[in-house]
Amino acid sequence: MLWALFWTGFVHPESALETQEGVFVSDVGTFGAKDGKIWLVKDGGRSVYARGLNDPKGLCVSKGRLFVADVDRVWEVTGGTLRLVAGPNAFPQKPRFLNGMAADATGYLYVTDTFRGAVYRLTKKGKVELLFEVDKPNGLAVASDGTLYVVTFTSPGRIYAWEHGELHLVYQSSDIDGGDGLVLDEGRGFLYASGYNSGKVVRINLNTSQAEVIAQGLKTPADIHLSLDGRKLLVPLLEAGEVREIDLGY
Repeated sequence: MLWALFWTGFVHPESALETQEGVFVSDVGTFGAKDGKIWLVKDGGRSVYARGLNDPKGLCVSKGRLFVADVDRVWEVTGGTLRLVAGPNAFPQKPRFLNGMAADATGYLYVTDTFRGAVYRLTKKGKVELLFEVDKPNGLAVASDGTLYVVTFTSPGRIYAWEHGELHLVYQSSDIDGGDGLVLDEGRGFLYASGYNSGKVVRINLNTSQAEVIAQGLKTPADIHLSLDGRKLLVPLLEAGEVREIDLGY
């Protein structure tokens, strides 16, 4: 695979997500300090889109609105303004490390708590319910039929599917040690997963269960997303302070 483009100068970029507005990047900043930001990259430049976050991580879009997981709460970010969707007290147990996010077509949000081992579903009004528990859940992806995929920050990394109230293993490999990002290309039948510790990105064919490493030697690849046209993969390298695009060759 070819690197199409990359941006540098972030502190700890965790998630990169493209919308019609541009590419949003959540930047943890210094861990534990309230210096987290969301950047907007567009037209060859970048600017701070939102400030005042703690350690922002997973990004997702639902019904045209941007959401971010931030340690123990979920925010909606509109025009640089933060609106609290679900705070610590909204969760069945106080969150320890809210991380990956996804949204389905109906408007439900999903978020993982990696350290608590929980996957939650949120309504648009901020009501939170526990869906299931699994060891160190991280990145999420949702199919059009409601199947929820989750990758675990374990060794080996594992990908599970939650459907009809049951959890089953889809894939596991040391190629995704420290499973972090997960994205579904439903049209082509592929799942992409990043291994934070392995430094690799893997493509899994859901029809054949075959997998291939499409990038390796990366420094801490985190929460990945497809570009709007589905031809590139946005890969934040958290410890390198970079966001890269992989040209998928479509």
